Amino acid sequence: MLVVEIAAQAAKALVPGLVPVGVRDLALDRFVRVFRASAQPQRKKIVAEVVEDAPGEYGETVVRVRILTDVVAPDGTVLATDREHGRMSVVLRDRPAECPRPGPDQLPRTAGAVDLANPYQLPNSFISLPGTFAATKRVLSGPEGKLATMTLDGVEVARWFEHSVLPAVVCDALAQVMAVTAEDGWSPLAVPRTMRRIDFYGGLNDVALAAEELTLRATSGPDGGLWGGVFASDGRLVVRMAGATGEPLGYVHQDSGHVRTVDEQRAAHPAQAPPPEVRLPRDGAENEPAVRPQLLAYDSSSFSRPVQRWVAEPVPRPMEPVPGGLRDRRVLLRGAHGPATEAVAEQLTARGAIVGTACGAEPAAEWDVIADLTLTGLDDHELGDPAWREALLTTTAALQAVYDHWLETAEADRFQYLTISHGDGLFGHSGATVPQPLGGAWAALAKNLMVELPRVVTKSIDLDHVDPPTIARVLDTEARPMGDQEVGYRDGVRHVQRVRITSSPSDPTAELPVGSGDCVLISGGGRGVGFALARELAALGAEVVVTGRRPLTGPGAETDDDAFAAWRKRRLLEAVGTPGGVAEGRHVVEDAEFVRTAPANLTAAADRGLRIRYEPCDVTDRDQVERLVAGLDRSPTVLVHNAATYRGVRFSRLTPEEVVRAVDVKVTGFATLFDVLTAQSPADRPLRFVSCAGSMSAG
Repeated sequence: MLVVEIAAQAAKALVPGLVPVGVRDLALDRFVRVFRASAQPQRKKIVAEVVEDAPGEYGETVVRVRILTDVVAPDGTVLATDREHGRMSVVLRDRPAECPRPGPDQLPRTAGAVDLANPYQLPNSFISLPGTFAATKRVLSGPEGKLATMTLDGVEVARWFEHSVLPAVVCDALAQVMAVTAEDGWSPLAVPRTMRRIDFYGGLNDVALAAEELTLRATSGPDGGLWGGVFASDGRLVVRMAGATGEPLGYVHQDSGHVRTVDEQRAAHPAQAPPPEVRLPRDGAENEPAVRPQLLAYDSSSFSRPVQRWVAEPVPRPMEPVPGGLRDRRVLLRGAHGPATEAVAEQLTARGAIVGTACGAEPAAEWDVIADLTLTGLDDHELGDPAWREALLTTTAALQAVYDHWLETAEADRFQYLTISHGDGLFGHSGATVPQPLGGAWAALAKNLMVELPRVVTKSIDLDHVDPPTIARVLDTEARPMGDQEVGYRDGVRHVQRVRITSSPSDPTAELPVGSGDCVLISGGGRGVGFALARELAALGAEVVVTGRRPLTGPGAETDDDAFAAWRKRRLLEAVGTPGGVAEGRHVVEDAEFVRTAPANLTAAADRGLRIRYEPCDVTDRDQVERLVAGLDRSPTVLVHNAATYRGVRFSRLTPEEVVRAVDVKVTGFATLFDVLTAQSPADRPLRFVSCAGSMSAG
């Protein structure tokens, strides 16, 4: 890993006064000869350029480094010039990163580990790592983790690395431990090829770490060393590596010391024969649930399934801001605030992106990325502000223009939809005022697109500071095919949403959530989840009012099941011959089915003695909401906003007005209900409320 030290010194010389804190995207194509056979240094050409410079407390500089050498014959003839050996990005800051102290639950576990010899320290004809680099001779390797210890020779290390910038010897030892494994006693001897990232903490080099026992830990299993870390004797993490890949040069046996070439190893362990063809039985058993009934705690033939309670929370997940994600890519930049959009476009252009701000300026097939600034730049949102509607219409037009092309293209990860929202940087969890809370509508749209367009990368970014340089920098950094779909930046610190499963907060001694003194209003509660909740709350003694847009009259209200089935079939057949008739016919049938379902639900509830009533009301219409509340015997004390409208088709087949309507029901509907109900809530019993929505975790 001496190439890392070489690159760090070059980067530090280019931007003096800064401290290297990490290396990103390391790639090694060839060995780097540090010394010639004559013990003279091998001449190398180091090319370093600053690719990003963001000053400030949380700012950092990124230097791209390439290591080149000439191929020289023994007689001094130059056979080839500037042959590239390796490349990487070095990240520098104004001070070292503090050493974290991971807890025991965050470390790789070594249960069931076996004691292996470090194959790089066994005699072999492939790789020799003697002297200072023979730091750890034994490794405990288990199914989940690896563990080793080492102590550097202070005198020997100081001889060669007294003025080093990074702990190169320690990095090399960790790379060895991450690669240690054995199958039937044979251990591979691999050379590193790539490393996604290396993080350095505390500003320590090998000399500073000498004379104390260091602990090296790494993950194992099918990921083959996904990450590894070096810990000081007091538990501080000083080096972390992640995303390593290597290429085996040969194999050595743990016990006998025999060696094999890669070809010999392959011949001794031929690939297993393909599994036999799976033949489905003819007795219909293939239609049974693909589970083992004895392992289930529920009826596998039942429609109902147990659910788990998930809680989303922001957690820091730093990512070194390697720029260039939008360089040479065609970017459609759109946003509701024209000046902000133009300013960001100028910043992205300076970073090498090919930016357009008008959807019709280029053919839809030309856009690789749609970067959506949503409502960023507008005045802080106020309840009932309609500015989001026009912005969402524009977004819909842009996405529908590229939808078919993005769907048909086989290339993965080429196309991206990125959204920027002006929030608190923590997805609303900070407790501070969120300037533009409706940015969440675009985040939900991005999640939906991810399902419909699986080869498209979507990412929603929440920022607490939305000056154009920050927006451009974050877009350029985050425009990479990564797994984090929701990202937040608060005070310059990058966060992601983590979803964890928790138990329900039940307390046997706690007061019931509702009782006989409560009136619960559930919008969209005539059937489905809404009515199931209505039954549960009514069973606790509350009076429950459920609403829907439709009155419970019309086709389907009076007919029996057979007559309704015949009417449904006839209505759909009649719709086939009319332009647009199928969609209209399905809409009429859906209304009729609701008219049949809701009264049946109400009747069944009444038979159980539950107090549930239905009232027709469009919750986006303030006049209807006010009439609804005025007609109730008492003001609701609990509001459950469950109303929703969405036609079950692909996004490309929705009209822009339907997209706006779907959001309108959730946003305007809630704002209207909340405003009307809070104005009438008694002072001694303030309104309690919750909004329900389907969601898919991106954490």
